Parts: sequence; C-alpha cells; structure tokens
Amino acid sequence: MSDDDIFAGDVEGRLERLDRRVRAVVLDAQCRDWIAERPDRVGFARLGQVHHELRSAIRRYNAMRKAEDWVWPVLSTATWLVTTIVVLLVADDPVDPLTLAFALVAGLIAAQAAISAAGRVRRRVRPAPIEDPVLYADLTQRIEACAATARADSDEPGRAAAEDLGRALDWVSATRDEIIRGSSPAAR
Repeated sequence: MSDDDIFAGDVEGRLERLDRRVRAVVLDAQCRDWIAERPDRVGFARLGQVHHELRSAIRRYNAMRKAEDWVWPVLSTATWLVTTIVVLLVADDPVDPLTLAFALVAGLIAAQAAISAAGRVRRRVRPAPIEDPVLYADLTQRIEACAATARADSDEPGRAAAEDLGRALDWVSATRDEIIRGSSPAAR
C-alpha cells in the first residue's frame, strides 16, 4: 500500500501513519530547538494537540493500540535468551549465584547491543522541518481525507472520530498560521 494515496487503506491505518509522522516532526523540531537553545513551546504544544486528537480518533476505531514494530521485542528477547544460555553452558558452575547474575546481565547487555545495531541498520525517513509549509498542506489534506471517510462511516465511533479529526485540523492550521506569521521561534 502506497503512502502517496491519501485514500489508501482503512482510516485507522492512515491515522496511525499520520500520527507517526506528526510525532517525528515534533521530535525533530524539539531536538533542533533544544540544541539551538530556543525552545518553541507553543508550536510543540499545538502539534502535540494534533497528536492527541489523532490518538483519540484512532482509539474510536480500535481501543487496543497496535504494536508499531514487533521486531524489537522479538530481537531483544531472543538475543537475551541465547546469550544467557550460552554463558551458562560455558560456565564451570552454572548454579553459582555470581555466574547466574553474570549470565543475566550479559544477556541484557547483548540484547541492548542488538537493538542498537539493528536501529543503525534500519533506514529512517528524515522528518520534514516544523517550518515547512508543505508539511502542513499535506497533513491537512490527509486529515481531511480521513475525516471525510469517518463522517461517512455507519458506526457512531467513526462519526465521532470525524469530530476529533476536525479539532486536529484546527491545531494544524493554528500551527501553520503561527509559522507563516513568523511569531514562532522556529520560523526565525
């Protein structure tokens, strides 16, 4: 399924992709502004509200949040188990409390190293900067498409999700207007 088509997939899946994108933009903006020591709390708060409204709409479709990525828990658990078992098999006295503690700690360290190595290998899409006007146009278009589908939904939770998405649109436009006016430190 392509992310280019704003009507591709179910509403919940499209909202999940939008939510991940909004969180990535907020995190990127926060990191850049903290490094520059010029925090933009209003812009972050508004985009945080967009995230909150998107989460509310997603919960109306499915109260149980989907796991974003199941590879990390499986990788870390498998690495931890294999490392611990190998250390205990190689040890002279595997029932010794000190040996057991060493095996468990070595497993945890190996699991964290595996997660870190896999994170470096995995390709990440660079989020759009918070001051990019194209970002807000795209977010608006995608949220409106989800809201239109939600309004046409036969279930009450779907129609209620359209109200949450309307509030998310208000927050997106408020953030966009602040960036365009130049009153936000992110635009300076």
